[in-house]
Amino acid sequence: MHPRVFIRTARTVHAASLVGVAAALALSTLSCAGPTATLAPQTASWAPHTSAKEIQLTVREKLAAHRRQEIDRLRAYAEAAQFPVNTPDVNQAHMFKDPQGRLCAVANLIHADGHDDVVDAVASANNGLVVAGLKAGPVVDWIRTSGLTQEEVARIQAPAPLVRRKRAPKADDHDVAAKPRMSEAQMVAALRTRFASVEAELEATTTASLDTAVERLVAND
Repeated sequence: MHPRVFIRTARTVHAASLVGVAAALALSTLSCAGPTATLAPQTASWAPHTSAKEIQLTVREKLAAHRRQEIDRLRAYAEAAQFPVNTPDVNQAHMFKDPQGRLCAVANLIHADGHDDVVDAVASANNGLVVAGLKAGPVVDWIRTSGLTQEEVARIQAPAPLVRRKRAPKADDHDVAAKPRMSEAQMVAALRTRFASVEAELEATTTASLDTAVERLVAND
C-alpha cells in the first residue's frame, strides 16, 4: 500500500481518531521481510471492548518495529557505502539519486519499504529535495509510518560532500573552484562516521521519538 493511501485510510476509518489510525495500521503489516517489503493489506479485527490505551500500544508496537527496521537498514547502508557521488558536474547539496542510480540514505529507506515509485518521482521532479522543509506529500506520508520523526529523517539526510573530479577543470567551472572537495574514499569515511553518529542518536531517543511519531500519526499534522 502506498504511504499516501495508508494515511487516507486512517482518515477514512475514524476521522483521524486513534481508533481510526490503529485500524489503518492493522490493515497494513510493516513487514521486516526485506527490500521488497510493502504495507500489505490484512484484515483488521478489534474486539468491541478494546480500550484506547490498548489500541495506542498496538500502534506504538508497529511503529517501533518499523523504526527498528529502519535503523538496521541505515547501518547496512553505511556499511555498503554505495553513496551518491557529488562532483562539480552535479553539485547538489542533496541528491535523492545520483546519475549512476546510487540512492541517498533517505531514498534508500523508502526504496527498502518498496516505494520505488516515490523515489523515482522525487528524483525526477526535485532530486535535491530537502526533507526538513516538507509539509505534505508521499515522503511525509512515508515518514509518518516509518517510526522515525521528520527531524530524525532530516538528520539522516546528509548533504553530499563535493568529490574531486578526475578530469581537468573546464573554463566554465568558475563557481565550484573555491568549494572544498575530497576524494571518494574520504567522502565514504566521512559519511560512515556521520551515519554512525546518527544511528547512536536514533537508538538513544527511541522512547521519546516513538511518543512523537504516534502523536503525529494520530493528528496527521
